[in-house]
Amino acid sequence: MVVFRGLSISDPDKIDKNGQWGRKHFEAIKSWGVNLVRIPVYPVSIHQRGLDEYIKLLDQAADWCSELGMYIIIDWHSIGNLRMEVFQNDMYNTTKKVTFYFWKTIANHYRNVPTVAFYELYNEPTVFNGMFGTCSWEQWKEIYEEIIDIIYAYDKKVIPLVAGFNWAYDLRPVKENPINREGIAYVSHPYPGKIQTSKRTTVESNIWICC
Repeated sequence: MVVFRGLSISDPDKIDKNGQWGRKHFEAIKSWGVNLVRIPVYPVSIHQRGLDEYIKLLDQAADWCSELGMYIIIDWHSIGNLRMEVFQNDMYNTTKKVTFYFWKTIANHYRNVPTVAFYELYNEPTVFNGMFGTCSWEQWKEIYEEIIDIIYAYDKKVIPLVAGFNWAYDLRPVKENPINREGIAYVSHPYPGKIQTSKRTTVESNIWICC
């Protein structure tokens, strides 16, 4: 059994622009007892820097984490409704085509890098009470499964991480209608105040909890 103690950093593009990107950043993280680093990749950073140049930053992170004995989650850090392509903020703007291409490229590039162990397919899905359009769990589940199929075409050893609706808080649909793919894990972002204690429900599933 492996127990992961994780930490989510800022977008490497932002850290690099602030002059803080380097091995010492990861050495500090390691000193806190961390063995899993979540790396959020913002769509706006890909648009501005370009995917090939951005991957150079991820390669450095993978090298440093390998040397320091830590694993990596690569997180496609968008918030909103990917099905209708309506998002919370311009920094999260993307498309299904760009998302599919991102994961195709990442899966192919890191298929032989065991340090890159997890792919968080989409940070926080939400329709925000209809303000970001509509999307059923069945429709969102289909998009997830398409992304997983693309990833598995290149790498079947990595573990895809799947978030529920309501900013990755609500996994209740998974109980009756789980993702129809092997080797995945589920993500919950347990924000305080999302639901009252007396109304709390339990999802009978293996859940990967990530903040």
